[in-house]
Amino acid sequence: MKKEKIKSAFIIFLAVMLVLTLSSNTIMNWSLPEVAVQYASWGSLSQLINGNGIVEAADTYTVRSGDVRTVNGVYVSVGDYVEEGQRMFTLKGDESEALKQARKELQTLQYDYDAMTSSTGDTPEDLALAKQRKDLEELKTKKSQIPQFKAIYDAAVKAEKNASEALENLNNQFTELQSVISDFSSDDYTFLPDSYVKQIEEIQKKIDTATDKKATSDALIEQYQKELDSSSGADLNTLRKNIDTLNNQISDMQQQITLATVANADADLTNDVDITALQSQFNQLIIDRDYATAEYNSAASSASQNTMTQTRLERESKTNADLTKEIEKHKTSLGDLKGEIMKEFRIQVKSLEKDITAAEATLGDKTEAKTEADKNNTLTEDEVDDQIEQLEYDIKVAELNLATSQGKDGAAISQQADKIKEQEDLIKELEAISEGEDITAPVGGIISEVSISSGQETAQAMTLAKIAIPEKGYKLSFSVTNAQARRVSIGTEAEIQYYWGGDLTATLSAIKGDPASPDTNKLLEFLITGDVTPGQNLRLQMGQAPQQYDTIIPNSAIREDNEGKFVLQLTAKNTPFGSRYTATRVEVEAVVTDGRNSYVTGLDSSLAVITTSAVPIKPGDQVRLANT
Repeated sequence: MKKEKIKSAFIIFLAVMLVLTLSSNTIMNWSLPEVAVQYASWGSLSQLINGNGIVEAADTYTVRSGDVRTVNGVYVSVGDYVEEGQRMFTLKGDESEALKQARKELQTLQYDYDAMTSSTGDTPEDLALAKQRKDLEELKTKKSQIPQFKAIYDAAVKAEKNASEALENLNNQFTELQSVISDFSSDDYTFLPDSYVKQIEEIQKKIDTATDKKATSDALIEQYQKELDSSSGADLNTLRKNIDTLNNQISDMQQQITLATVANADADLTNDVDITALQSQFNQLIIDRDYATAEYNSAASSASQNTMTQTRLERESKTNADLTKEIEKHKTSLGDLKGEIMKEFRIQVKSLEKDITAAEATLGDKTEAKTEADKNNTLTEDEVDDQIEQLEYDIKVAELNLATSQGKDGAAISQQADKIKEQEDLIKELEAISEGEDITAPVGGIISEVSISSGQETAQAMTLAKIAIPEKGYKLSFSVTNAQARRVSIGTEAEIQYYWGGDLTATLSAIKGDPASPDTNKLLEFLITGDVTPGQNLRLQMGQAPQQYDTIIPNSAIREDNEGKFVLQLTAKNTPFGSRYTATRVEVEAVVTDGRNSYVTGLDSSLAVITTSAVPIKPGDQVRLANT
């Protein structure tokens, strides 16, 4: 009984050990880091960097205020062109105490004069005088507005001119683009960017090479077909039967000759057989058989040649079909590339159409503004001064006549009028002394920003406007990854895509941090020179066209330490319980890289590389594959 218990315990122990041994692979795998892997592949990498940006002035002059003042007039708007010294703003002046006192005295004099010339106000003379006084106030108001109206009109004229030139420039670009599209449709590619021209030429070269090969193949097929068509096509069986028949006839003739020879030798026979005639027939049969044999051999040789020609024809036909497919494939690639280019054309057309529509609307607004400003710009200050002077004289005469007719002292009224005139002259002198300040354009350029309007109060050193200086050129910027930014250098000239508005260059002038993505991106800033306007959208390209490489891996697989760049390749070892995977360090060099993948050297392409892992791993660690 005791032996049985020991035996049972031993069996249970062995069973447990067997289960643990068999499940050791699974248990071990649970504890290993999980990794994702990928094999190196064949493909293309592009080091081209593309980006879109809005053109803006490279140098902008900021117009600032001095002390705290109230703005009396604003004579410019965004988009206007201003010349150096042109008035932009008028600030309200500070009144002196003398001016304030002079105005009070004028009010007193005017009050006394009004009292001296007052009337019931219901006579025709009173009504006419009231109208003259109203007209005089309107004239004085109009005079005060003349400088502002003139400045507004001048600015409106310049704004209309700038808008017209901008529209003309866009229309010229559109016309040039339509011409370019027409040329492109007729297979003229000389105007395209070099990268596209190179791709088109490479594909066209493949098409031409395959077409030349197909032409050679067509000629061979035609030759083989002619050889088959020209062959006799004789029936070998018939020719063979002809030979057999002749052989039988020859055999029969031999027998006849033998029998005739025997018969002629027999003395009992009285008539000899004509052996010579039989021999002649025999010889002719031999000749016929030799001819038939030669004909058969020739036909057999021809049949063999036909078989070889047929084989060549079939092989060449297959080659021809493959070449046709290759030509069609390259033509499809060329069509796809043309479609991509045409898509860019359509984008450019839509963009230009949108810009033209906006420019037309802007020109309409500027023209309307100029027409409206012209209505208020009909008189000069001298003309209004003459009208005011004449109307003031007429009013004084009317007031004096009205007062005299009512029995008032005309001499006193005239003296009072003279005092008022003297006081008004004094006020003009004092106003000239404390007249408001004009802020003029310090440089010539295009107004890109206006920050204040009439009636508002400025702050000290406040920005009132910004002037873009065209002579200093323009700039454009767009965001790229840090990896892309490392592949370019300041001073490199970028290729401007799909722009046909005139001579234009874009040169990389600065590489800055991208405020929107400071950790991952940089801003490439370009200096734009040539025929371009602020606000225009341009597409730039720099770098190399796509190229084929045979060992491409994800950038996530490439690691780096003090010893350089390396990858962790997955090496496998077979065991009785399954495969064991180990992360093995392999030194590599990333020769070409883009934002996602790299072409590397020094890598065994038959082994997978580890791209990601659930936990950090190091060379020599055992790992398990994801989903295993």
